[in-house]
Amino acid sequence: MVRFLWLVCVLLAVVVVVACDDDDEDTPSASPNPAIERYFSDYKAIGDDYSTRIVAVDETYPDAYKGNVQQTKDAFAAYVTLFDETDENYARLDVPAELDDLHQQLSDSNADISEINHRRLALLASATTAADVDAIFAEDPAYTDAVERGDTGCLALEEKAADYEIEFDLPCEK
Repeated sequence: MVRFLWLVCVLLAVVVVVACDDDDEDTPSASPNPAIERYFSDYKAIGDDYSTRIVAVDETYPDAYKGNVQQTKDAFAAYVTLFDETDENYARLDVPAELDDLHQQLSDSNADISEINHRRLALLASATTAADVDAIFAEDPAYTDAVERGDTGCLALEEKAADYEIEFDLPCEK
């Protein structure tokens, strides 16, 4: 029985290799055009800048989200501004046609997140206690959905880059 399973595994591996070697028109070429390479490079640079700037916000407001209402307000305002600036930078990218749908999916989820962030920011202006802050940041199904759609798009973008044999790693939730 073990030999039979081993033989089936070997045969499946051969089938997979042969199938992957098939030159299908739907499969991107291994050497993408420069516009695709530039898109992924620019996208990654924007994401890296965002990550660096988030760390700076966290360092500036070490007591945010730990009961310090004013630091939470200031930190969240900085996050919202940073998120919006980053989203604007993504919107200015030159998006190759092959990546347009995926880029739009990410843009749509970011727009939903931004809308919720701004609603929370407006509510946060009148918060005076940690309980007020907790209520503002309570679980929100719309926010969770937008973040999950963003993560799905993020992972799909990483997979698309891999299809083009481009090294591209984002901090997607896996």
